[in-house]
Amino acid sequence: MVEALFSTFNGMYDSAIVDSAFLKKVKSEMKDEPFKVEDFDYHQVYLDTIIKSYITNADTLVGDSTIINVKKSTFVTQSKKDNLKTFSSPEEFAFSKNKDVTIKEFRNERKVINGYNCFKVIYKFKVDFSDVEEIDGVDILGILGVDQVNTTEFWVTEKIQSLFHPICRDKEILEKYYPLEILQQTSFFKGMTMSYTLKSISLTKNLP
Repeated sequence: MVEALFSTFNGMYDSAIVDSAFLKKVKSEMKDEPFKVEDFDYHQVYLDTIIKSYITNADTLVGDSTIINVKKSTFVTQSKKDNLKTFSSPEEFAFSKNKDVTIKEFRNERKVINGYNCFKVIYKFKVDFSDVEEIDGVDILGILGVDQVNTTEFWVTEKIQSLFHPICRDKEILEKYYPLEILQQTSFFKGMTMSYTLKSISLTKNLP
């Protein structure tokens, strides 16, 4: 288990909340169009049994921070303006809820990422929408496509062990590996790939 570690991943972040009509319109209009979003940096600071997770854009903090209690597997939200203030009571840390999972290792395919000799892992899954219901009469499951297969390409190391990652919440992956590069494809937006790459990783003793 990681005890004191500072890691930064560079990737993309989209927090927009959209209604079903817009989702259908975007899916239709973006079918053959390139999609680009602004880069964000995802940070995690490990210190004993506490992890601080936050996002920056051009060195500016984006939104609030999350403080994770590793032993209890819970988290609280910390105020952006006041690092001593929390906005929430402890909540259980949630991993991705997937089904029909397959994991295939390609240990002969290698690349070095920030000094770590990584190999490729392909993770295929369907999102488990069993808890999703209709909202205002809208068939959410029909829009999302519950039977569509999603694919994620991970470049992983076994030198780091942690169930908590700034990007990945797939427990089946984190129980075996620590991803340093992630390429995500979703069947909802054909041809769209979201990428996250380790930017830096180092030991640290203080929370930012």
